[in-house]
Amino acid sequence: MQPQSQREPSPPAWPVTGRDDLVARMVEAIVAGPTLVLIEGEPGIGKTRLLREVLGHPDVAERRQVVGVCPPLDRPFPLGAAVDGVRRLRDRLGHADLRSFGLSNLCGALLPLFPEWAGELPSAPEPLDDSAATRHRLLRALTELVARLGADLVVIENAQWADRATIEWLLLLASDLDSECSLIVTYRPADVDRDSLLWGLTSRMPESHALLRVAPGPLDVDQARRLIDDVLGGDGVSEELAALIHDHTDGVPLAVEATVRLLRDRDAGPLSTGTVNRQVLSQLTVPRTIADSVRERLSRLPPEAVRLLEAAAVLAHPADGTVLAEVAALRPEQGELALDAALKSGILGETGVATYGFRHALSARAVLDTVPPSGVRTRHARAAESLRRHHPQALDQLARHSRGAGDIEAWCRYGEASADRAVAAGDGRGAFLTLLELVEEANHPIDRHLRLVDKLGDAWFYGEDALGGFADRVMTAVRELLGSVDCGPGERGELRLRLGRALWSAGRAREAIAEFEASVPDLEVHRPDLAVRSMLNLAFPFTPGWAPERHLRWLTRATDLVTAAGSPVERAATAAHRSTLLLLFGEEAAWPGPEPSAGLTPSQRAATASRIVDHAIATLAWGRCPAVRHLLDDAGRIMADTGASLPALALSVQVVDAGLRWHTGNWDGLLEEATALAFRAVRRDERMWAYAVAGQLAIATGSHTVAERHLRAAVDNGAGAVLMPQHTIAPGALARLLLGRRRVDDALRVTEPVLAVVADKAVWHWSADILGVHVESLLAAGRGQEAQRLIDAVADWHRGRRIPASAAALTVCRGLLVQGRDPVGAARLFCDAARQWAELPRPYDALLAAERQSRCLLAAGELSEAVALLRETEQRLRDLGASWDADRVVYTLREYNVEIARTWRRGPQGYGDELSPREIQVIEHAARGMTNKEIAVALFISPRTVGQHLSKAMQKTGVASRTALVVAATHAGLIRPPSPAGQKPGGQVPAR
Repeated sequence: MQPQSQREPSPPAWPVTGRDDLVARMVEAIVAGPTLVLIEGEPGIGKTRLLREVLGHPDVAERRQVVGVCPPLDRPFPLGAAVDGVRRLRDRLGHADLRSFGLSNLCGALLPLFPEWAGELPSAPEPLDDSAATRHRLLRALTELVARLGADLVVIENAQWADRATIEWLLLLASDLDSECSLIVTYRPADVDRDSLLWGLTSRMPESHALLRVAPGPLDVDQARRLIDDVLGGDGVSEELAALIHDHTDGVPLAVEATVRLLRDRDAGPLSTGTVNRQVLSQLTVPRTIADSVRERLSRLPPEAVRLLEAAAVLAHPADGTVLAEVAALRPEQGELALDAALKSGILGETGVATYGFRHALSARAVLDTVPPSGVRTRHARAAESLRRHHPQALDQLARHSRGAGDIEAWCRYGEASADRAVAAGDGRGAFLTLLELVEEANHPIDRHLRLVDKLGDAWFYGEDALGGFADRVMTAVRELLGSVDCGPGERGELRLRLGRALWSAGRAREAIAEFEASVPDLEVHRPDLAVRSMLNLAFPFTPGWAPERHLRWLTRATDLVTAAGSPVERAATAAHRSTLLLLFGEEAAWPGPEPSAGLTPSQRAATASRIVDHAIATLAWGRCPAVRHLLDDAGRIMADTGASLPALALSVQVVDAGLRWHTGNWDGLLEEATALAFRAVRRDERMWAYAVAGQLAIATGSHTVAERHLRAAVDNGAGAVLMPQHTIAPGALARLLLGRRRVDDALRVTEPVLAVVADKAVWHWSADILGVHVESLLAAGRGQEAQRLIDAVADWHRGRRIPASAAALTVCRGLLVQGRDPVGAARLFCDAARQWAELPRPYDALLAAERQSRCLLAAGELSEAVALLRETEQRLRDLGASWDADRVVYTLREYNVEIARTWRRGPQGYGDELSPREIQVIEHAARGMTNKEIAVALFISPRTVGQHLSKAMQKTGVASRTALVVAATHAGLIRPPSPAGQKPGGQVPAR
């Protein structure tokens, strides 16, 4: 018995993924009448799972099935698969005597195949002199037995391994005019011999029989993501991880499943967050089914073809015949014959004009695993030499082969050049991985080592969604270099700056600050330009336990140093940082104007865009929404001008934009986008902000269970992190939810730690989204004097400052403080607050303030004015999309016997055979490839309810699958056509 870790995983219980249309076509064909179904495809593509789904379908499972599987034997037992299938059918029929089925004497020929049925089969007929006639009699007897047993479906799997007699029997079945039996045959076309009788199967069919060819292809990225989600038990998987695994497996379902299982067994991290990197994937073994299939094909090829395939496996990139032959050490004429044989085997394919490569990466891995290490090195050396002669521009390949051959100097030379070209082309990820390998695994002179570390920082800082799983590797490499005897003071300071940035991106702020501070003495003397960067990082008010004055002293030092020794570009960058920092400290500042862009490198332009995003975050904390929109547009324009792909910055812009849209009331599609952003974000501050937006939207629409899940996810992501302005949003919204449930103490436990940090840093304008609910919670807890002291402290800090968002929040707090004893005065304060919020504009906050104003008017006896204001507020809340708040206002009006017309929200409403609006909404999400769980999150309903809506919609449209349902709804004009696969609808960082 094989160890558990080495056994091939058994087929799981979940349904096939992305094959609903194929299953429906096959079932329909079999039900319609006698049919020959041919399922062809390579190993692992899902033929068996597809077949099992069809055989288990209710319309097929009730049939009497003869199912045989052909094993990969050199000399298979004649008719072995058919005999096994007939035996299984007999077992399912119980213990009825075969003689009761009316067998003719012809069936006596079957005694050699079924000796255990000797008492039930007729006597053996007289032997024939002609072997062909004997075989034909045997095949006719087997056909009769199958017919007498009532079989109406014969299945032969892996027919490429079938013996000749089994193929002849299939030909006999297919040509039977009187047969009502359908046939399903699965096979691998590349493994069927050219002269096999299997190719003649379709030509023997009578006109009364239908023919259906099915060729399941690889999964696309979205289908692979759904399969991975099934393997993980529905926990959800990131698009990044799905894309990595899809790229690693080429979408072959068996390989996808096996890869996920191997990753899970290796404890490769939380797969649902996409932390697995390509290096981890590259270290996994090839699934045994695929490896065995490749080795079996290799065994049938001439030695020259095997050598050429080994060369192709080492090359790992498509190559022309000349390069393949040179790496395989074959003469040109040998290379041509070997190439022809490799192509005919199906392992190699034509990838372009006169270029060839493996059809799947896993096949290449399987071939490479058969080559000893010394042979791999030899082939790498030949590959490097051949590419230098024929394709000197293939830098990344030359670097890889030089490394594989042990030529370290050539590897460094080509690797660095390849990374430079990748950065220029916008491939930050490729450059990062290339440079990280160079830094980790090769010895360099100190100047080259520093240069590589510097380029490594540039590659990930603007081109990656943070360091993710690479953080520890980067920090280890930098620390090892810090301990080098060749590392002088200037180099040491630069490395500490780089290490601080890596630690910051990894969420280890305290360690990052320590490295920034330790780098200053060395840099101030040897690299003042870099010393300014460290000082600016220390000036941002995010360091726990530091008083504001300490941050501002670093800002002053940075400004003085850059004024004395900085270039125009550095002075402009420092001025931009200074402006952002002043805004963060609540001091009036203006954006210093466009930074010079002429002559800047793409990295410098990216740094400019990053500074603008930082300024947008600080500006949003002030409540200047139109200015934030202009800043985000400027950042987007500069990013486009860089000519490089900047996924981290692009994500930052999207997150800030989501926060802006929440405040300004632009909510259409925002919940779905915010949820997707939270799923994609790697940096904790961005993930927290996206969850906060999604949670607030869920509160406004009344989906409080979903809201609490999102908001707690946001608060959990912020636990232990440094506080930033946007981090107060989620705790404020969660406290509002808890306070609405009268959980006053729980609400205070959420808000008090946040406001303690705000008070410690004296950045009260960061509290605009949490201050009101905190004061309301204090009042509900009977801590009115404490609330008064807090409001007085905020008011004192506000004197002389014009910060509109926190000013509006302060006005709300003043109204809360007096509403119990002076409802008229409180109404005036809430009216002022509503006006202040509306001017920003933050319409939702304005409407909530207006609702408070109307309640105070009701308490003061101003009924008519209050009712008019409530009516207007209810309608505007509903127009905004805040249905839960609108319903609360309606409830208040009804308490005062005021009826108001509103759209029906709940209760039965008949649609007959037509699709309901909710069913159409569910279909629209299904058309985007979303799972039931994802649809449930998007629509604030349970996955079970999603399934019920889909089931009812299928019944109404008369279809049997999600795919068919989407097609039917699209053709009916009920939904828009789904977007092409892959087309789907940005936090503070250290200074550059």
